[in-house]
Amino acid sequence: MRYVLIMVLLCCLGSGLGAQVQKGDCMLGGSFHYKRVDYSRSHYNILNAIPEGGYFLNNRLSLTGYATFSWLYWRSRTGGADVPGNTRFGGGLALNFYYGKKKSSLQPFIYAGARRVVEAKIWSQEYDQRYASGYDVGAGLHAFIRPDVALDFRYNRYFDTYADRTFGQLLFGIKAFIKKDAKQQKKDKNK
Repeated sequence: MRYVLIMVLLCCLGSGLGAQVQKGDCMLGGSFHYKRVDYSRSHYNILNAIPEGGYFLNNRLSLTGYATFSWLYWRSRTGGADVPGNTRFGGGLALNFYYGKKKSSLQPFIYAGARRVVEAKIWSQEYDQRYASGYDVGAGLHAFIRPDVALDFRYNRYFDTYADRTFGQLLFGIKAFIKKDAKQQKKDKNK
C-alpha cells in the first residue's frame, strides 16, 4: 500500500493538473478505514465508510456534510463464531481549509467538524442504543489524478464527548469535483 501511495503522489507531482478549490465548486466522494486488532484469545475487525459532499464557500474554504457508518465484529481464536459488536450511524458538518498553491495537483487541507452518532450495541440477544456527540479535527491531502478527481488521504482525530474518549484513524478515499462552470453549462443545456 505504501508503494502505491508513493507512485500516485509521484505521478501527480509530474502532472500539470490544477486543483478544484474555487468558490461555487462542489465535491462528492467518500473515504474508508479498516482496522484489525489482535488479542491473545480473540480479535476484532472495524470497518468505517464515510460518504460526503461539499460546497466551496470561497476559493480556499469548503463546507462539507458527511455520514458515518461503522461496523465492528469479534472473532474468537478458540473456534467460536463471529459475534457482531456494534454498529454506529451518524452525520455531521465540517469546514475544510485548503492552503496549497492554487494550480497545484497536491492540495493539503486541515478541517474541523462536529457530528452526532447513534451507536447500537448488539451482544448475543441483547440490544442497547446510545447517542453521542463529538468533534473531528484533522489534516489531509487531495492528490489530483485528473482535473476533476482526487485521491483523499487524511488523518482524523475524533473526540467523543459522551464517553470522554478519543481515537485517531487514517482514512483513504476518492473525491469528484464539479466546477461551477460545468454546472452552469448543464443548466443551459437542459433549457
